[in-house]
Amino acid sequence: MINEKRGKVMKIVDYEKKYAKATAKMWNESRENFGGDDKVELAEDRDKDERNSGNLSTMLALQEDKVVGYCGLAEFKTDKDALYIPLLNAHPQHIGKGIGKQLVLEAIKRTYKAGWPRLDLHTWPGNTKAVPLYKRCGFFWEEREETTHLMNFIPLVLQHPFIKRSVTETNWYQALKRDLTVKPDVEKENEFSVFTYRFEFEHDEVSVGIEHSSRKVYKIETAEAMVEYLLPHKQLFPNHPYEATLKIHNKKNCPLSIHVTETVDNRLHMKMAVDDVLEKNEQKTYRFPFIISEVRKEDEAISDGVTYPMARMPLFMDGIACPLACGYSIKKPFALQAKPQLEQGKVVFQLKNHLSTSQQVNVRVKDHPLIQWNNQREMNVSLAATGVESFILTCKQKRAGVVPLIIELASESKDGHGSLRYTEQVPFLVESDDTIGFFEKERSLVVVNGRRQLVFDYETYFVTMKQFGQDEPWTMLYPSFNEPVSNELAQTGWTSLKPEVTDNGVLITINYPIHNGDAQLTIVYEWEKNGIIEASYVLKNKSRNVLDLKQLIIPFYFQPDSIYLPIKGEVVHVSQINQVWIQDLPLDKLSDPWVFMNWASSSLGVEGKDGAECLEIDDDLCVRWTLDPLQVGEESTSKKLLLYSNVDNSIDQFMARKHTKPVVKPLKQVAFAAHGFYHRGGEVNVALQTNPNQPDHGIITIVDDKSVTYPYEPMKGTETIQHKLNQPDQPVTTLAVTVQGKSIRSTHYLQALYVGEKTVTTQIVQENGVDVHLVDNGVFTFKAANSFYPSLYSIKTKREWLHHSFPTAGAKSWWNPWGGGLMTIPANLQLRTVYEHKRQTNFVTRVDNWNQEWTGIRISITFSDHPIWKNATISQYFLTLPGCMLLTHYTELEDRQDRIDEQEWLMGCFFNRDQLFLYPTDSNQLSFQLGERTQTFAGNQLEKVARLYCEETDETLLLARPKHQRKPEFYENKDVFSYMSRETIDWHGPAVSQPHSFVWAKGLARAEGWEWLSSLQFKEE
Repeated sequence: MINEKRGKVMKIVDYEKKYAKATAKMWNESRENFGGDDKVELAEDRDKDERNSGNLSTMLALQEDKVVGYCGLAEFKTDKDALYIPLLNAHPQHIGKGIGKQLVLEAIKRTYKAGWPRLDLHTWPGNTKAVPLYKRCGFFWEEREETTHLMNFIPLVLQHPFIKRSVTETNWYQALKRDLTVKPDVEKENEFSVFTYRFEFEHDEVSVGIEHSSRKVYKIETAEAMVEYLLPHKQLFPNHPYEATLKIHNKKNCPLSIHVTETVDNRLHMKMAVDDVLEKNEQKTYRFPFIISEVRKEDEAISDGVTYPMARMPLFMDGIACPLACGYSIKKPFALQAKPQLEQGKVVFQLKNHLSTSQQVNVRVKDHPLIQWNNQREMNVSLAATGVESFILTCKQKRAGVVPLIIELASESKDGHGSLRYTEQVPFLVESDDTIGFFEKERSLVVVNGRRQLVFDYETYFVTMKQFGQDEPWTMLYPSFNEPVSNELAQTGWTSLKPEVTDNGVLITINYPIHNGDAQLTIVYEWEKNGIIEASYVLKNKSRNVLDLKQLIIPFYFQPDSIYLPIKGEVVHVSQINQVWIQDLPLDKLSDPWVFMNWASSSLGVEGKDGAECLEIDDDLCVRWTLDPLQVGEESTSKKLLLYSNVDNSIDQFMARKHTKPVVKPLKQVAFAAHGFYHRGGEVNVALQTNPNQPDHGIITIVDDKSVTYPYEPMKGTETIQHKLNQPDQPVTTLAVTVQGKSIRSTHYLQALYVGEKTVTTQIVQENGVDVHLVDNGVFTFKAANSFYPSLYSIKTKREWLHHSFPTAGAKSWWNPWGGGLMTIPANLQLRTVYEHKRQTNFVTRVDNWNQEWTGIRISITFSDHPIWKNATISQYFLTLPGCMLLTHYTELEDRQDRIDEQEWLMGCFFNRDQLFLYPTDSNQLSFQLGERTQTFAGNQLEKVARLYCEETDETLLLARPKHQRKPEFYENKDVFSYMSRETIDWHGPAVSQPHSFVWAKGLARAEGWEWLSSLQFKEE
């Protein structure tokens, strides 16, 4: 029971169908807590979500018949030995009344009672109000780049035989003392990350240390004793002698008996056995030598997000069990990658030193069937401690294929590791349209079919597709079954994964155990050379009883730009500028079990066979088969699923299988010959692409303020026309260009930008006690402050266009720290990491590819210590021209190594949305007034030039994105309105993001005619 401050009594109950209406009402009234979603949830929606959630239980806080709190409890899918809170909520009218705390404490209690050692949850970085609550309840904020993940080990503490004598289910919360600061919990013990619980009792203090990688207790200190167990290093290497240490301090006034059960750790080749007695106040260290003979395949696949292998210490003190553990990873001394750049006649190698001392490494490659090495086939590489270096060997291609490189590595070490010498197999792919094969990476199997790659992830068991090195925007998740839905396979994973090259393509066979081996699911992917994937699913009952799994579900995760559905014999096209959400699609009305989706440069057709149906479960598109019960030893009939990933580039091609004609689209004819900038005197060059097969002459009419007609000769193919502007001094001039020939008449629009004659001024000014870099080009200003935040925080024309928190960064929504503004950084960096590293802001000039000099601000950030970006410097540029209503932004990466890993730029801009309308397409008839709703605008229909119009100042901001941007989207919730896009970092040339252009024009400007801005580039300094 919960006694609320007002005296009303509440209780925690498990969700049942009878609570569906009240629970839906709570979520409808809690929209603002989750960004202001407008969707109204019905009782049947809530009951369906609960049945398909995969939760072990769902707890509700009830006040009479009203649901005022919600907490889900599920098995954690991405790590072992943990439960997870997928969703926690208190009704807005009851926030601050202890409901969230009581639900979390109940979740901890249930985790402990069920025998699970840990409870995890995720939150968004800006949710600073909740972090102290979580920490007070025993959660630690794990320091990771990609997510805000919290871990609670209170269940482990309460289950520990030695600790639970003092710390119990009834006293732990009152005794726990925590630092509630809103930041990650970071403690270091040598190389190990650790967390520490401190409990204060009337006559005792208990300290419990949790070693992060093992997720186990490594240290305990009470009034009686202190005990600590650690390995010498977190990262271990083969053929090197080590010692584990067990430190014990007897604090009692009487002897303490110590016993370590005689045990052999076969992985570490470590023997343990102790029988001893420590006298009062005696301290002793026990040492256990060990050595590792080899690195196994499973060792290479360990990542920071999961529980590591661990060395366990079976300790007893005074006859009471006191188990301890410490995690480790086993690695080869060096990691080697190779990337062919055969069009340039070379292979780029990247060698990483895992050792903590500098190394001189000799690398020698052996003969290879796909390439012919030139004279040099070995290299001596100097590696700093934990450093990375790249080198190049030249070669000629013989043929395409998938064959590993055989490489000999030798190093003479000065740190006691001795002589290191071993042979490495490095995955090596030479692509062609006909390449068939497979190779293993550290954490995945990659199957190759032409230019496509199917990636099977060893950790998540997800299947993804790549083409031309780019991730396709869809993911096939692990299979599910039963009702309510069981996500058991997310934890157990597959027991075997076997690829095989065949005459027709590739065959991949996967086996999943179900119910501890009572059943087996076998999946066979037949990936033909034409790109079509046929997946077949067969279940076998291996138990001694009838097995009824009820249903088999194959989920897909994606956010399609547009989707085509077969409804009542017709094909319905769902395409809107607002993000298409799976739960909003009429999947229950499908007349056939297929869907077709496309994106800007990708497509996917999904077609179920053998009685399949398509439906939405837990926000995923799922293909489902109803299953009959299986008798002992019986196999199910095969269930088939067809995938057409980039096989059909459009719905017309996909429907051609059903005898539908394709659609032909016209080609654009008119553009600027070079660029659209003009100066006083007003002249631009217009290029016309004509039809060489048209025998007669034509005319081109250009209209700005007046109309001017020029003749052209179609037989030339391309013609350039010099046009003098009639209004030479206005900031933006729109040219309406009409082409008239014998068989064609078309009108196109070009936008020209005025560049003034005065210089751009720069100065450092004081605002709110902070040095601010200010740039003024005569028509607008922009600002950055080095001590504030690594972004451009202000752009001002008649109004302020950026949303920011100057002069202090803080938490907001999904971001922490948040300063707002405009920035581009590598996508795998957390804002906190970027914010905390040293940066420098200064004024710069740069020259573009048309020899114009730009002036602006550069913000440089150097990463002195980072696992991926160590010693790298990213420099953000914000530039403009004199008197020109244009700001351009891009980022350069200066690195001390040649990289071959896959990374992305992430560009983000937070806009001031006061009195703002978004025109996401080229139509003036479609606009959205921005407020505090949750909405996303993305997809194919999102115009290359999106427009933000301010009615109050009667001006338009046009955002022209570069050609090679991925996943562009505008996103709005109650806190922010933002624009985000991604771009692959190109390591072949300078690692520079493509410039984004921001243009301001009077009135509601056209979206057409700005394509020329995508050609803007800047010369290297």
